[in-house]
Amino acid sequence: MRNTVHIFLRFGMRHALRNKVSPNTGFQVLNAIMQSGANNKHWDTLYSIAVKTYGLEAHFKPKQADNNGTWRQTIIGKVAAGDENYLRPSTYDAVLSTLFPDMSRGIATGYGRLDIGPQVGGLKP
Repeated sequence: MRNTVHIFLRFGMRHALRNKVSPNTGFQVLNAIMQSGANNKHWDTLYSIAVKTYGLEAHFKPKQADNNGTWRQTIIGKVAAGDENYLRPSTYDAVLSTLFPDMSRGIATGYGRLDIGPQVGGLKP
């Protein structure tokens, strides 16, 4: 989870400093995410929400946009199939929505979430 928060902070920083950071920075972070191991795929829906929320795709080169599109389609297919490797626990949704309020609407949809019972503080989003 620590790595997830760190990556979101980088996305947020990218958004806040959009005009002062190389346009490739957002894709470099996303590319590392896309190449992450199978054990981290359950966070991909959150990363995809971050890409949309912070408008990173507007800065992608055509090849980068193609890679992002392929990655997103993989996520959509895996979530639609109910592949639990791509379904995130909802444990941190409330905390992430507080830390990243711009992403809260996307997180609140529940897309890609694996509902696993009572969550932090006994609340279930």
